[in-house]
Amino acid sequence: MSSAAAIPPPAERPAAVTVIGWVWIVYGILKLIGGAWALAAWRFGGLRDVFAGPGFPTALPTRILQDAFGHLALGLAAQVVFAGSVVIAAAALLRLRSWARSAIEVLCWFSVCYVVTFTLGWIWLWRRVSVGASRPASFRFIGLTVAIGAAIVLGLAFVSMIRALRSDDVRRVFRGGSA
Repeated sequence: MSSAAAIPPPAERPAAVTVIGWVWIVYGILKLIGGAWALAAWRFGGLRDVFAGPGFPTALPTRILQDAFGHLALGLAAQVVFAGSVVIAAAALLRLRSWARSAIEVLCWFSVCYVVTFTLGWIWLWRRVSVGASRPASFRFIGLTVAIGAAIVLGLAFVSMIRALRSDDVRRVFRGGSA
């Protein structure tokens, strides 16, 4: 018996895994670039002085914004680390690493929760802002329609990714794929 017959052929990667992997890689790279750029702008661009200066708009809740932006560097650093982790997990998904399927599925579940929470918050905020406003009803309708439409599209995309990652074909490839 030859040694070539003893080595199983590499598992063929399903198209869904390729698409999901590349979507998350592009997302991770964009978040990585955006976070690194914002961190550099915060650290070296003088943005800190804008929020600490006396010319800060008084119509805004300055104490809340100063507290939020006082910890912005920590949040941006966390974003860079998160984005790097997403890129690593997505690249491992493309290499059919078994842990990466679970990691990307968890990211998809968190994303679904985020979309639902953000949409509910948007609806609540939009109703508060537009109820007493002198804007026409069509303005309120368009704003809510855009928010709900985007939430439906994103929600369906993440749910589709979860379904694909849990499909029998994908599970079979990851069970037989490299560890």
